[in-house]
Amino acid sequence: MKKVGLLLMVLFLFSAFVVTKSEAGQICWGMDIYSDIIKVSQLPTGNGHKLVNGVWFASTYNNPVVGTMEWDTDGISKRLSLHATNNTVSFGGFKDCVLDADLSSSSTPKWEGPAIIDCGSGGYPVSGFNLIRIDCTTLQSLSGTSLNAGLKGLGE
Repeated sequence: MKKVGLLLMVLFLFSAFVVTKSEAGQICWGMDIYSDIIKVSQLPTGNGHKLVNGVWFASTYNNPVVGTMEWDTDGISKRLSLHATNNTVSFGGFKDCVLDADLSSSSTPKWEGPAIIDCGSGGYPVSGFNLIRIDCTTLQSLSGTSLNAGLKGLGE
């Protein structure tokens, strides 16, 4: 009897996770001067906090990302903070990269704005670009290049 109860509890928790995961929305951004695309799923955690996970990719790399979308301390600005792990020579060959974006330059829920990248604790800084929302179904970079093929093998 204990085994049946344990099995039912495990099934219940699994189904709750699957339902929650399927309800999580996806958001995609392109970079206005690069061909990179960021595709994340979001999971609300309460009080405006959202955990995100997904992939940051271009034609030469697929970097897994985790992070958060948060209201900034002013309560008006929305921030996207991501941590990516890189296993290519891109980004100066550094393994750890962070991206921080201020998504308040346009009205919600568009969430677009300037971003910075820092890889290797200052070893590879990038700034002067913006994240622009794109359609997650076509995954076309802002230059018009389709990067759907870049997600093959990643469960897409």
